[in-house]
Amino acid sequence: MQRIAFCNVGNSDVAVQGAIIRPSRPAGEHHWQTYSEHQFSAPIIDAFARYFQHRQLMIDRLIMFDTDQADTPASSVKDRNNVSLRDKDTCWFGMILERYIQEHWSHVIRMVERRTIYDVNPSLYDDAMQAFGQQLANIKHQPETEYYVLAAGGTQAFNNALQFKAIARFREACFVLYKSEHDQWPYSLNIRKQLLNSFNISTPIQLIQQHNFLGAITLLEGSVEPGIIGLLRYAKYREDFDFDSAQQILAQIQFDVDGSLRDLVRSIQHTAYQINQADLKFLLVELYYNAQIAYTNGRYADFLGRMFRFQETVLRYLVETTFKLSTDYSKAHKAENLAKFNQLLVDDPTLHAYLEQATLGDQKLDYQHFSVPVLIAMLNFASEKAGQRYLSKQQAGLCIGILKNLHKITNLAQMRNQSIIAHGFQGVSKEKINEAMQLKLEQTPLDILRDILSKMQLDLSESPFQQIQTTLTQKLYSLI
Repeated sequence: MQRIAFCNVGNSDVAVQGAIIRPSRPAGEHHWQTYSEHQFSAPIIDAFARYFQHRQLMIDRLIMFDTDQADTPASSVKDRNNVSLRDKDTCWFGMILERYIQEHWSHVIRMVERRTIYDVNPSLYDDAMQAFGQQLANIKHQPETEYYVLAAGGTQAFNNALQFKAIARFREACFVLYKSEHDQWPYSLNIRKQLLNSFNISTPIQLIQQHNFLGAITLLEGSVEPGIIGLLRYAKYREDFDFDSAQQILAQIQFDVDGSLRDLVRSIQHTAYQINQADLKFLLVELYYNAQIAYTNGRYADFLGRMFRFQETVLRYLVETTFKLSTDYSKAHKAENLAKFNQLLVDDPTLHAYLEQATLGDQKLDYQHFSVPVLIAMLNFASEKAGQRYLSKQQAGLCIGILKNLHKITNLAQMRNQSIIAHGFQGVSKEKINEAMQLKLEQTPLDILRDILSKMQLDLSESPFQQIQTTLTQKLYSLI
């Protein structure tokens, strides 16, 4: 096991015959030049060295940070005690302590490395954080190594910055020891656990806000109550349209949650978000929420796939409700539903003639399969005067508006076909999607989807994913 310790050199860290020498820069320089004439002590370093000696812990490397500011008007301004910032620099104290430790504590501290932080006001938190971020970045985090921050010498800004950056860098391998003015022995601080808990929770909060449920699970599992993990798994299953697994996990956790989590589970179970895989209206709303996640997270290729799934589902729903027939041509239902469709053509020769004359490009439309062009052709017919038996004038107007919006999605067909989700490797971007759909400057594709759902009189209340995000974010903030 290797042990590395860090400490700041403060301007009260060197004493001669028990008396602290000040100001640290001029007094330190004088005493360094006359080092052999003095009986030095180091009140803080001595206490930590005795602590390690008492516990039979050998420090392989002690890294000390001292300060050296350039002689500028700002650093030379005197305070009410007639001492400038530059007078408080600890570079000479660092040199004294480096030699002192080698002479008196080499049996406890094998090596001393002195590092000087130049031209940083040690009272400024922003500058201190940046300085220690740079200092610790070049220290390789090695396995089987413990890191100790000796928090006492130095300014509050420097000590806090060193603690924060060391814990962020070395995490569970970092320990913070503190020596107060009135205690004989240093003692361990709990700040590592507190900061790591904050680190471990703040990042998942950001992931949840982005609806990255799997990423949040990876970081939180084992450190928060199972109900939180269960709800994240539920959201992930539901986003993947794995409704069976989503319902199973909700059933598992419903009796193990309380407070806001219990209210959330009940809301998901008993509101309009209740899962119904056979209901195309439910699936359309669910598909919108799903597409919203893909679009806002910049997963534009995935979003393309959801757009076309949305388009086909809208068309199937409208055809089924308009013509009172099923478009399910799966193996189990194809024969029955095809027979009903053919009977519809017999009963309505005008529709039959319309489909017979319809074309796709320069080819005759094959209307024996419910492809997107066939569905569009049927709805075009129902919206025209010849098909007024199927839709009222108001319904026909809404249908025409929906078809115009769906045509914007059709404009994406070539991009979809050449993308990674179909047959090619062409890149997909928000700009390309908006351009192909010929959207107005302030519009997004999500606006088009919402308009379609509105014309279909489908309500878009707060999504289950947004509910989960809001409740879990609030819950996790309370744990930081």
